[in-house]
Order: sequence, then C-alpha cells, then structure tokens
Amino acid sequence: MKKYLWLILLVVVIAAAIPLATSRGATFNGSSYGDRRSFHLSFSVMNTTESHDLALNAGETLSAALVNDGGTLAVTIRKGDDVPLFEGTDLTTQNFTVTAQETGTYTVSVTGRHAKGSFDITIQDDNQTL
Repeated sequence: MKKYLWLILLVVVIAAAIPLATSRGATFNGSSYGDRRSFHLSFSVMNTTESHDLALNAGETLSAALVNDGGTLAVTIRKGDDVPLFEGTDLTTQNFTVTAQETGTYTVSVTGRHAKGSFDITIQDDNQTL
C-alpha cells in the first residue's frame, strides 16, 4: 500500500511542476515589428534574441530608446562581422544615438533574459525640423 501512495504522490508532484516549468520557460511574449527604417519591440517576457536588419548610408544616425522594466537586456548593432557600431550588456532604461561610418546592412540584435520592457530604434530623418 505504501508503494502505491508514493507513486501517487510522485505523479501529483510532477503534474503540479509542469505548468510552473513551462510558464517560466517562455521565450517571448510581446510584439516585434521592423521595416526598412525602424525596429520596434515591446515585451512582457523576453528570454531570447530578436534581430532586424537596417540598410544605412554612411553618416546616417540611428536613434534608440530602451526601456528596461526588469531582467537583463543587451543590444548589439553590427555590420556583418565588423566591430560593433554599438554593444551594451546589462542595459538600463536609456536613449542613445549612433552614426554609421560605412554604407551597408546593419543587424540590430536585442537579447533579453527574464526581461520586460521595450526597444525602439529608427533611422533619423535629416529633413526633420526641430
């Protein structure tokens, strides 16, 4: 009889642990959108890397806004295998700009670990008046 009681207890513990394990293992819960001039992320859970390519001309500036409401976030902006145009880890809420030195396709990658927040990056329009 004790043998069956332990078996039933084991099954109950496993059944209770499955929902907990799967909810903590979510990779991305949010929205991601990118076009030729921008990349936007908003997420309540991010345990992955989201990337988007942007075509930049030499001298064009990227304007970024990062909101970190929890967890850790890292951002890398790189053209091919070149040295990153921008690279940051354990980032807090901040705005920043970077200017492309060369024309080419730049990959913007955002990596989160138990992260919650948003990231927006846009190629600045030189025709804007302030």
